[in-house]
Amino acid sequence: MLESYDKELAEGHNKKQYRSKGSRQTSIKTVYGEVIYSRRVYRTETEDGQVAHVFLLDQAMQMDKVGLISTNLSEKIALTITESPYRVTADIINETCGQNISAQGVWLHMQDEHHKKM
Repeated sequence: MLESYDKELAEGHNKKQYRSKGSRQTSIKTVYGEVIYSRRVYRTETEDGQVAHVFLLDQAMQMDKVGLISTNLSEKIALTITESPYRVTADIINETCGQNISAQGVWLHMQDEHHKKM
């Protein structure tokens, strides 16, 4: 589904503003496991004339740039952390969701979520 949406974006994007540079593989962690998919990367220029590489799919889906984690998994982490330390939360997520996340990873994710809300 993500690759299909990426294809739609590729067909409708501003070709003068965004130049396709091929596809890159990535993954998103979900409560059901890791989903691996490819999405296109585009070369563009920022307002100050600097070269930048962007993923239109990530922008359209409002995905995090570091450590792509689904909303459901993020909510599960947030709920678990309210009752357990970071290490216990990591163990629970690893056991119940089959994800490989460390206590530091849980902490970093929660910090990132906190900064987004500010």
